[in-house]
Amino acid sequence: MTKAVNETCPWSGDPVSPDSLAHYRGQTVGFCNPGCRDKFEKATLAFDKAIAARDAFPRGAPVEVSPYRPRQVTALGNWCVGDMRLKLTCMTAEEEAVISEGMIEAARRFTEEILPQKRAIEGTDHHAGFVVLHEGEMGTWLLVHWWAHGDIQLSFLAMALPGTEEFHLQTDRHFHACVWEQVVIGFERDAWVTHVMKEGGRIDDYLEARLADGLY
Repeated sequence: MTKAVNETCPWSGDPVSPDSLAHYRGQTVGFCNPGCRDKFEKATLAFDKAIAARDAFPRGAPVEVSPYRPRQVTALGNWCVGDMRLKLTCMTAEEEAVISEGMIEAARRFTEEILPQKRAIEGTDHHAGFVVLHEGEMGTWLLVHWWAHGDIQLSFLAMALPGTEEFHLQTDRHFHACVWEQVVIGFERDAWVTHVMKEGGRIDDYLEARLADGLY
């Protein structure tokens, strides 16, 4: 049996059990029972993925700006998350590429988990907004926006690494949106002004206004 680097379980303080070992950073670590071991492995996996998502864009790294190439934009109806209605727009780096149903469903589940928490922080809103799901070169980005306080756009940002459908909030960086995502955001701003911020304006009209499918 490989000896663990620790003699007691970090969760309980009880002695390490031979059937409750795990490998971490090239070393064997021990726990008092398989439940504690599994809890550790689940936690470290989540942190490792979150760190990898953050490090996908190294801080301070020089970046060469490439010539602009349009990206495919496709409107895919509305999501209902509780009493919030969100217009979904998908975007892909490759022309005519399609985001998988699995990725769309993963993004929806993540939104259903996080959005109520974010709304509760800010309070009263208009129960309407939009989502941009962008399959880019470094991962798949999820931008969730909603309208509150009359004319303020609130948002949160998450990313899933390439080859995964697990989203992580981007809370320790200052990302807002890339130049392609700004196209959708600009359209949604204009649609809100045109259909809501006028005498007799209707949120239903805003929700029906969609950016035409195509390259932008």
